[in-house]
Amino acid sequence: ATDGYGANSVSNSKTWVDARISIGTSGTNLVGDEHIFTVTVEKNDGISWTAAEGVSVTANLSGVGSITSTNPAVTDALGQVTFTVDSENTGTATVNASATVTVGGVPIAVATNGYGALSVSNTKLWIRPDTTVTITPSVWETFPGGNVILTITEKNTGDWPLTNVYVVLDPGAVTFDETSLTWSSDGNADAILDVNETWTWTYQLTISEDTTFIVNGFGTAEIIAEVVSYDNGYLKERAQALVEVNGATRTIGFWKTHWDFTEHAFTTFLGGNINLGSWGGNTWDVTTMEQLMGLFWANPAKNSDGSSRTALDQAKIHTAQQALAAILNDAMTGGAPMPVSLAEIVAVLEGNSIGQVRNLGTLLDAYNNSGDDIALDPSLPPTKKLSDIRPKAEANIPWADTTPDLKGKK
Repeated sequence: ATDGYGANSVSNSKTWVDARISIGTSGTNLVGDEHIFTVTVEKNDGISWTAAEGVSVTANLSGVGSITSTNPAVTDALGQVTFTVDSENTGTATVNASATVTVGGVPIAVATNGYGALSVSNTKLWIRPDTTVTITPSVWETFPGGNVILTITEKNTGDWPLTNVYVVLDPGAVTFDETSLTWSSDGNADAILDVNETWTWTYQLTISEDTTFIVNGFGTAEIIAEVVSYDNGYLKERAQALVEVNGATRTIGFWKTHWDFTEHAFTTFLGGNINLGSWGGNTWDVTTMEQLMGLFWANPAKNSDGSSRTALDQAKIHTAQQALAAILNDAMTGGAPMPVSLAEIVAVLEGNSIGQVRNLGTLLDAYNNSGDDIALDPSLPPTKKLSDIRPKAEANIPWADTTPDLKGKK
């Protein structure tokens, strides 16, 4: 027997060997983000599975992108080798690897898409999430206190659905999402902004000065935990729109010749009081229409008795007249805001710098003329026909007298 008496030449054992290969792991990335696949090669010498070190592994890619690392590559002591893939385009790539493993002198060809494939997770999806936000005002210019309706849209212009979608409007940091009252969708109206779906919001407010509205959009591609926002590099997630406020104004000539309209503005919007401080020997607390018209119709050069005013008071009367018109313009509905405050006007009038007084008069004159061609707010009463008869007749011009210039007189 070959295992007993008479055995002469015995070679009767057979060892079966094997090899296997795995690849992992599938995933999803932003376009342009690298991904690494790990290939593991193992061998079995008939006793157990062990790492196959020193094996040359070749990878191949089908679909979008390319392999950017060394290829072929040799396995390490763990029987592993890595391949880096990348793509500048959206889509899917499939990576397979193959190798020839010599076990006990026997070459064994293995491949992740052929013999010896053990664990295969070899697909890569590249996505490009994106959105475009817009803002459109109902008007591009209005008067102070005018209404503006803003229409804001957020469209998914990428290739992946987004969640946690909202927009933030400034000024005011007002946030809008799918729970907002004015929200609408041209899609399935759920909490997900699908590809090519657009969400829309409207918002009404009033403004009193030139306003730049800025809207920022936000969304999340949950599969890669990517926040789509302007600050994260998505430049179409910010939009802005400027709405100009062009308030009406009227000149001194208008205010001093339209008694009824001027009286309405003086009493309704200013409470029948304008205080221009104390200067020129007078306290300029205007509380009646007769005083108001008295200052408007006063001769800047002379008092009511014919005496001359000082040069400084002449400049102040002229500027005070411009100031009256400016204050009325600023106060009336739809009037343009003054370029300076009342406190600043009083400070200059109570000062001793004729240069500052004249500069202020020039500034206020330009302001009073700036909106003279803009229609008055329709809520204001009719201006009626121009007339200087009543204003002149009832103007308390002596009230607007200043300390006479006694220079040169004995």
